[in-house]
Amino acid sequence: MNKNAVALGRLGGLKGGPARASALTKSRRVAIARSGGLARWRNLDLRIRANRWIRARQIARQTGADVEVAEQVLFLQTIPPWERLARGLMRSRLGRNRRA
Repeated sequence: MNKNAVALGRLGGLKGGPARASALTKSRRVAIARSGGLARWRNLDLRIRANRWIRARQIARQTGADVEVAEQVLFLQTIPPWERLARGLMRSRLGRNRRA
């Protein structure tokens, strides 16, 4: 590689980010940042779900339980107790026959 070409490309790259940011409106910069953040969290969530599913299959194989049941148990272990309580309350409210 030509060291001079590399240095010249790097110099342009160092200028490009701030120049692009100054050309964008604040709302557009916020939208770009939000999009990137959501993409990173989505990937993390997918990895967590995949790992939980693999672990559920292992537990199901060892115990003879259903894979879906094992996955639900693992999921309930990962959420905080107050959220489990809130979900239970919502289910009980939704299960009732409410009269309007």
